[in-house]
Amino acid sequence: MKRALAMEAAWVMGGRALAAIGIAISLKLLTQYMSVAQMGVFGLALAIGNGTAKALLNPLGQSMLRFSSGALEDGSFRLLWSVYMRHYLAVVAMIAVVGLLVVFLGPPWLNEAEFLLALAVGCCIGLHTGNVSTMNGLRWRRATATSQVWIGWGRGLFAVALMIVLGVSPAMALAGYLCALLTCLLWQVLTIRNGTRPTGAVTGAMPETRGERSSEFRAYALPFAAIFAVDVAAQELDKLLVAAFFTKAELGIYVTLQLLARMPVLFVVGFVEQLIYPIFFQGAKGMDDAQMTRANFYRTGKVYLIVLVPLLMFAAFVWVFRTPIITLMTTAEYARYGAILPMLLFAGVVAQSARILQAAGLRAIGSHIFVPAKLVQVVVFFGTAFLAMPSMGLRGVAFAAIVAALGLVLAIMVTNIWHIRRVERER
Repeated sequence: MKRALAMEAAWVMGGRALAAIGIAISLKLLTQYMSVAQMGVFGLALAIGNGTAKALLNPLGQSMLRFSSGALEDGSFRLLWSVYMRHYLAVVAMIAVVGLLVVFLGPPWLNEAEFLLALAVGCCIGLHTGNVSTMNGLRWRRATATSQVWIGWGRGLFAVALMIVLGVSPAMALAGYLCALLTCLLWQVLTIRNGTRPTGAVTGAMPETRGERSSEFRAYALPFAAIFAVDVAAQELDKLLVAAFFTKAELGIYVTLQLLARMPVLFVVGFVEQLIYPIFFQGAKGMDDAQMTRANFYRTGKVYLIVLVPLLMFAAFVWVFRTPIITLMTTAEYARYGAILPMLLFAGVVAQSARILQAAGLRAIGSHIFVPAKLVQVVVFFGTAFLAMPSMGLRGVAFAAIVAALGLVLAIMVTNIWHIRRVERER
């Protein structure tokens, strides 16, 4: 058992590490080819794509993470996959209709091609995330790692290749991201199809079975839609705020330094999540087990502290050496706002690490219990940003992110304590 877990950890860590290296190299290449203002437009388009994927499509991936292992065991995985694709295509159709309406009215800050490419990238990111969630739910660590490395390296390389051939622009960079996603999606679908092929006689599902599976799928996904929508407001709307009140060059500096700040945090937190979430959910039939719930809350608290302390030490290191780090990873133009990098890194460390604290609550109840905590983060961020920007400028946005992250952690801790006490009263 320990050896198997060690192998899983090695695949997760290896995949995350290679993907992080690819993202870092891609960022360096993109900042070499595109101007700071072009990076601002590109970053805003990615924020729209990521926000679309997270708010509207990632909830479907959470249902696949939750149910894929059990469905493979009981022989109903093909039915689950069919339900997933029906829901995915329905959401994509809705995105397409709304996107065409926005193009007709005229999208703000982006031209029509950039906006449509951003939506296309978002739809592909949503399917990619759902496929990775499926593989992770099945504990296919090698396939999951391959997908992450493919995207980590492929997006930047495709983007740079298209810009060399067809000209440097945010639209070409987005088209490169889209090409990388499409090639990875093809491989993912073939891998899932081959890996879940029935090995024995399969009986046709009754109509009510499909209906029950669809209802179960939606019931689990819908609460995630609420929390992901709030999460998008917390993680992506800051770019719209910067776009509205600052120049495109300042927007480019902000989104680039934010991406640079998020890389090490998402690497560590993503590794921990990818490793512990399937272990929590793979035996999740006793969802009301009070003793297991309480143990999981305390366990995730310990993991949170283990992750948080070294990341905070790393943030202190970045504060000291911020200028050479920024110059090495991007270009010298971005170093003039160097103080923003450690501020965004500290905010990212606190906020992203807090996702670990949510693991036990997701296992015990569902994502809806953390919606108020996320709302606290959003309200605190925008309130602090509007107060700080007049005197601090772009640094005021980064300062607001720090205050909001601290508010998020406090709200999640209060939520966890409330649930533990409720469980103890019900025993």
